[in-house]
Amino acid sequence: MILTMTRILIESFPNHSNISKGKLKKKLNEIIEKLDADASDTETFLSDIGSSSLLDDLELSFLYLYLQTCYAREERMNEDPVYESKSEDTFLDSLPCNVCFSDRYKALLIDTPVLIGSMRNPANKMQQNLLKSLIVTAIRKYEKDKGFSLKLSIASPYSICLYRRCLTDQSSTVVPDLDNIEASKIINALADELSLDDSYSSLVSNLNSIEYVDSKKNCGTSILVIEEAKRLDLEREFIENKRSFDPIRTGK
Repeated sequence: MILTMTRILIESFPNHSNISKGKLKKKLNEIIEKLDADASDTETFLSDIGSSSLLDDLELSFLYLYLQTCYAREERMNEDPVYESKSEDTFLDSLPCNVCFSDRYKALLIDTPVLIGSMRNPANKMQQNLLKSLIVTAIRKYEKDKGFSLKLSIASPYSICLYRRCLTDQSSTVVPDLDNIEASKIINALADELSLDDSYSSLVSNLNSIEYVDSKKNCGTSILVIEEAKRLDLEREFIENKRSFDPIRTGK
């Protein structure tokens, strides 16, 4: 059975629209103009560009285009089911999101490739919408690959914990705290996908912490959904493993 993505993106984004090729080319030209206007050398890495406003403009522009591309893909899938099956290998198999389920701890661990940013930045508001849809799609792909549903796999009461995956020498200014505001859309989506009640009587805690990784390429944000009765046992193992969830990822 082919994984169905139909309608999962609708109402996810505040500004989705059916963008034309002409508007896409215009937006790409605007991006090129912004880069040409910057005084940095053409060989300068983006991470070395001194203008934070330029990086903000680029981030908003690329996020905007990605939102429109997701919407276009969804509309095409709605109209042509064969297109979905043709695109599965190239699109779904390359999702930058890892999903692991531990029956021992009744826990779902989701690794995403980005650090969730503060909602004070407009780009991060779109980022959370993208991340939410990426997580939902990754969960459904995991269910298809494993041949079972994750619904009701975790019982209430439960907790949702967000972990910044960062290097041991990164400071708190680089790795800011997470809170309910930043994670609200993701929490709601996870509760819906797992058939969990997100009221205070069921979702007993929403925590955030740090997981250490040994390479920049492994940095990002992980989301853990776990039965509250198992949380302290898993936290103990997490600390014993030098603040790492790798045993869950490897199935040990």
